[in-house]
Amino acid sequence: LPTDQILSPPPPPQMLSLAETVATCQPLTDEEQYDRQVKKLASYEPSAAQYPRMAADLREATARALDPRHAGIVRYLTGRVLRPQWSILDLGCGTGEVMAEIQDHYLRLPVQRANADTADAADAADTADASDAATSATTGSAETGAGIESSSSSSESIPGGQVFVGIELVDIFVQETELEMKARGIDMYQGDITDFDLPQPYEDATFDFIMLNDVVEHVQRSRFGCLFLQLQELTHAGSLVYIHTPTPESQLYLHRNSFPASSITAVDDGSNAKEESRRERSPAVLPHHFIVTGMAMAGFELIEMEMDTYTDCGGRIYNLNRLPLSVDASACNVGGYTKYSHMVFRRASDEKIFEMA
Repeated sequence: LPTDQILSPPPPPQMLSLAETVATCQPLTDEEQYDRQVKKLASYEPSAAQYPRMAADLREATARALDPRHAGIVRYLTGRVLRPQWSILDLGCGTGEVMAEIQDHYLRLPVQRANADTADAADAADTADASDAATSATTGSAETGAGIESSSSSSESIPGGQVFVGIELVDIFVQETELEMKARGIDMYQGDITDFDLPQPYEDATFDFIMLNDVVEHVQRSRFGCLFLQLQELTHAGSLVYIHTPTPESQLYLHRNSFPASSITAVDDGSNAKEESRRERSPAVLPHHFIVTGMAMAGFELIEMEMDTYTDCGGRIYNLNRLPLSVDASACNVGGYTKYSHMVFRRASDEKIFEMA
């Protein structure tokens, strides 16, 4: 859809309706950018000058011991979604652990390794043609498997020169793992997923596949329109966007049990007032239909959605007789319901599929 139908000035009220939230893109000030980093760092609960959760995340990247959620995401993507040679962009990539595991998956495929060796030999034999191909591939196509040229010096180790790029808000994650990931052929950059510009050689690139792993639910109400626009600018017809997010039921359960009703309305002291302000900026529950609507407005068709039965984090589901048999396989549940969901969207080549005839 035209840009002017996706973006609109934010309405005066602090609390936006769902329809307004889908279309709103309010610029972030430098102070808000810094505030977002501080809040995310604060969530790591420092103890004795250490960040236990952050240390665990960094270990996950370096020791390659994925937590159950990330392991489930990798199993789903490598088994159900990804194809070789796609260019991949990870928004909210953390320490890059998911990209690294996906990269290893491709390297473990003997057929793909052989294809990569053949492609490398062909490139060496005809440098001019390879250069022309890299130039034209910046507009890639998920349907044909085309990608963009990697800036990494070790890209020859990636099947078919496959490209991996990540964006992460917290700069310490990028600083701590950037060199290691670079050596693997993964380029990581610091930035807000709703407002960032990639450097060369990705400045004007689009990607075959974009993933957002448990980050969409943290986007501020006034920034969802910005996110949908970014996805539109970073994709081409046929590109896929994968969104992994907690289900609305699990979000509501955790919200109610983490923040008692009294703390929602009481604003007598500074802490409650601060929490109330945070709630106004980020929704406590992100409904599936909101994501689907926003993505459709940006030109993305929902092609697959299911409850996450790949992640194993414990818990049990109640009232199984009221849910599909497939959900019975879920091994990660909160409040008697599946905790996470998978959604895959495809950038449409014809916008008329969103119109009712």
